[in-house]
Amino acid sequence: MQCFTIRICTKDSGFALNEISHGIVADLGILQRLSKQTQNVSLLSKLALTADEFGINEVIELGLCSRGDVKESLEDGLRYAMTFAGKIAANPHWCVSGVKECIDDINEGNLSVEQGSDKAIWKNVNHMGSKL
Repeated sequence: MQCFTIRICTKDSGFALNEISHGIVADLGILQRLSKQTQNVSLLSKLALTADEFGINEVIELGLCSRGDVKESLEDGLRYAMTFAGKIAANPHWCVSGVKECIDDINEGNLSVEQGSDKAIWKNVNHMGSKL
């Protein structure tokens, strides 16, 4: 499963985990994904159990967005995203997908660090071999 790896928000972004207020348990994996991505399970539980709306400060506290990726406006956010995307796109496609795959493998618990390192070495050697 590949999750969003980079999140860009604006200062006025609003969020909610409001399924509970509709009488349902969030059932599309959001609770499972967020609980793996945050070290602040207490805050996550509070927000999910109360259905309170929350803003960028809580998103940063949950670790779901970096402070440097919070922009003033939608236009600033879009400009930043395009610049960021251009930097990523300038790298070899096989490297970009390989880096994402390596990070996802470790975060999802699919591979040990040693297995992940071996897989990265295999990808590098395999790709370099096709260029020789």
